[in-house]
Amino acid sequence: MAKNAYLGMRIDPDVKAKAEAVFAKDGISISEAALMFLIASLHEGGFPFALTVPGGSAEELYEEQEAIVKREVCGIDPPGEPSKEAQPSSEMLSNRKKQGRNELCNCGSGQKYKRCCGR
Repeated sequence: MAKNAYLGMRIDPDVKAKAEAVFAKDGISISEAALMFLIASLHEGGFPFALTVPGGSAEELYEEQEAIVKREVCGIDPPGEPSKEAQPSSEMLSNRKKQGRNELCNCGSGQKYKRCCGR
């Protein structure tokens, strides 16, 4: 099988170092481990292992993480949740540049604001 496609990932440096140490015990690199995972996923028709999330479902975890990003990065409180800080004065709001709907979102997701935190 020819190997001419490239797959790049951004991960936490600590996670990378720990994973390298784990796979080094078996004499394989992270690239080889990733290839093994992808091939096993193709054979299984999905994840080659059961996905479990401590304390809840994967969907609940995703929703919780999304709410944290919206609250802490974008400054948006989820519906029905009171603001944890005092509302800024109108003078403060007028000095701040308004987030454009078609600009990239401040949360760093890479999506436009209208598709991310502007919903």
